[in-house]
Amino acid sequence: MTARGSGLMGAEAAKRLCLLNAEGDVETRGVMSWLATAAGIAGKLMVVALFWWDAIFLLIPGFSGTAGFIAQRGLPFPELLAVAAIVMLLVLPAMVFFRKTEAVGFLGLSFFCLLTAAVFHQYWNLDGGDRVMEQIQFMKNLALAGALLMLFGHGLKRAA
Repeated sequence: MTARGSGLMGAEAAKRLCLLNAEGDVETRGVMSWLATAAGIAGKLMVVALFWWDAIFLLIPGFSGTAGFIAQRGLPFPELLAVAAIVMLLVLPAMVFFRKTEAVGFLGLSFFCLLTAAVFHQYWNLDGGDRVMEQIQFMKNLALAGALLMLFGHGLKRAA
């Protein structure tokens, strides 16, 4: 049954919703565009939830432990680096929801994941169960960095 003869929606209303083309046939591009937008927003929310969760529920409440963990890696100014990590985990994900800052947000999160993997998940220095757990964390960060780089590239392609 077509929208033209179904009586479910008037032809004028359907045209305003971009569901009917000039010939009166159902047009799916409007629906597909809406689905693409909805999927993009939902996907972004799912990705950034990980970063916001880490900042809000792990790093902020456990600030001294976070700074101590950074100090154990021999990095200078652990408190300052902990604050920087929290700010990045809160700000960079928010940036992906705005077209002008989307690319910077994705690229920054990718860099953050790569840096975190290389500095904090050095599984190659460990043995046994610790090695396995750190390798999983390393690979998770590597995969996230790759996905974020793809989103960065997609955004650049779309803007061009």
